Amino acid sequence: MRIEISKEARTEAIASIERHFRENMDEPIGNIAAGALLKAR
Repeated sequence: MRIEISKEARTEAIASIERHFRENMDEPIGNIAAGALLKAR
């Protein structure tokens, strides 16, 4: 089942994923990759 979120919520979620990778992983993640992770099942 697919859940729809607003554009604002998607933008905030992508920024949060990018921030998590920047603060906790060895390499930062870009906007496109973060969006793909958000969309992944």
